[in-house]
Amino acid sequence: MADYFGDDQRLFATLPGLKEILTSESIEREVVVRFGTPDFYTARKYYVDESGDFFLREDDVRYRHVKFRKRTDVIQCSTLSLNDDFQMKQNEEISF
Repeated sequence: MADYFGDDQRLFATLPGLKEILTSESIEREVVVRFGTPDFYTARKYYVDESGDFFLREDDVRYRHVKFRKRTDVIQCSTLSLNDDFQMKQNEEISF
């Protein structure tokens, strides 16, 4: 895999086929052709555990997440359908 300071030329050399996938007219179709249809993916839900002290930098306690598997198909892999996973519900508040 490429590192933070690598450039795109190095990334494409490390991951052959990536440039063709990214420049394809149909990314979803290209991914299915090369890798097959994914059945599941691992999703994460992030939250802040108030029991961890912010000022004492108890980040391992404070910033938590849960992993769960979600069933998917090619249509759900599009970036448009991922908006549901990232949009905040209207009644949720951000607390600092």
